[in-house]
Amino acid sequence: MNRRKPNNIRARMERAAGGLLRQHHACIVDASLPEVQVMLNYKNLRQIISTAVANALCDFAHHWTVYISAICENGPERWAKSVEYELAGIHVITKLPDLFEQPVQDVIASCNPKHVIGHAWIAVPSSVTIDEQHAHRIYERVSAWGIPQRASA
Repeated sequence: MNRRKPNNIRARMERAAGGLLRQHHACIVDASLPEVQVMLNYKNLRQIISTAVANALCDFAHHWTVYISAICENGPERWAKSVEYELAGIHVITKLPDLFEQPVQDVIASCNPKHVIGHAWIAVPSSVTIDEQHAHRIYERVSAWGIPQRASA
């Protein structure tokens, strides 16, 4: 007769946290100019204010997809020069800024220094591809260019 595997509470909690993050389409957005770090739903761009989702993001290590951008501006024209990549392995969110400090500097160095006004990043705890237009909408949502978003009528 086979013995049952022992109950692993930590593994169950990690699976439940991953499911919660997938259900809420959670991501972390950090922008340097307004100095903001926000937890957003990357599908509908609404801010997530759930403690359970915050705990799921912060307490467990995840496999991250990171979208790093140099925020640029030249008069009325605004754009972001970006690079997207998946981090190797699983990491806790508190270690993320240290992991892509050099890639942020590389992206900023590839831009005209007269146009660079800051940097921003989007970190998603799963394998997700974010296109340039969607990232631009996310950055506008968090006022990455330092201009507050106008309320729509």
